[in-house]
Amino acid sequence: MKLLNLLLVVILTGCSVVHHRDSKNTQTEVSLKQDLNEVESAKKEMRKDIPEIVQKQNDDLAVIFDLMKDESVPPQTVRQRYLRHVEKVRRDFRKQTDQLRDNFNKVEKENRKAFLDDINEEKEDFKDSIKGEKYDKDKTKEFYDKTEFKRKDYFDDERTKRKDFESDMRQLREDFNSRMRDSQLQFNDSIRLYEQKQKDKKSSKVLPSGSTETFSQQNLESGP
Repeated sequence: MKLLNLLLVVILTGCSVVHHRDSKNTQTEVSLKQDLNEVESAKKEMRKDIPEIVQKQNDDLAVIFDLMKDESVPPQTVRQRYLRHVEKVRRDFRKQTDQLRDNFNKVEKENRKAFLDDINEEKEDFKDSIKGEKYDKDKTKEFYDKTEFKRKDYFDDERTKRKDFESDMRQLREDFNSRMRDSQLQFNDSIRLYEQKQKDKKSSKVLPSGSTETFSQQNLESGP
């Protein structure tokens, strides 16, 4: 329902812009910009309601349609442009995932250093606190047991975070590869139609001297 409402906002706002133009430009330039801004805002809101994978598929389709909008371009050129687009998408994906891994490793390293520094500081403080006191075996054991428990708990949690991160990265790669396979299938279907359309256009031009009439049209017009 929210998506439909936003769609109506886009449509109605668009109609409002056309109406203002038909009213001998009575709408001011500032108001027109406000209308356009509202349209863009509504579009952004609509995209929030679309699952990310659907957004990406729609983006891929938009690229494919854009490649084929000029029907004078040879199919081979379209294929080359699509392959360049695919390679760019793959490079961007690798760059983004590498950045994610670098950030995770950096945070993990900084957190580990901060934790170990705190542990070492606690140990030094404990040693300072018992200076001059009679050695208390139970007290010392309790402190170091508690410290070891904190250390173990911390590294167990870090291993869980690393495991979850690697799992998320694998899923990210699987989703990406699945998206690229779908995009390739969509392109293959589209380029076949594109090639057939160009072949049909060429086969319709059978008359000499640049005539655009088809053979069937010539027969009909000549008559008995």
